[in-house]
Amino acid sequence: MNDAFAMNDRSAADRAREIVLSREPPFRLAATAVRPASLEVEFQSETVSLEPRVMQVLVALHGMRGEPVSRDILIQCCWAGRVVTDGALNRSIAQLRKALRDPGIQIETIP
Repeated sequence: MNDAFAMNDRSAADRAREIVLSREPPFRLAATAVRPASLEVEFQSETVSLEPRVMQVLVALHGMRGEPVSRDILIQCCWAGRVVTDGALNRSIAQLRKALRDPGIQIETIP
């Protein structure tokens, strides 16, 4: 499967680097505050904790400024290139969709 995922914000030069959450600054997506180092997203005063890998996927998608992100790039950035099943990545995307309740944020799968 060669799906790509798209969201919003950062440069293509950053796409292949491994994401270290403790070094990632907080940012906003629409009305949602994202705090990578503390693994939290906050929308309308409700804070949700994310698993580290799920937060890495969110940071990777955010960094692409709405450009599609291939599965290979996500695996390189979030799993350091380890062999990962499609199910592992799909679960991370599903968890993000569930946690991000802000209607101003969409994560699309592009076949």
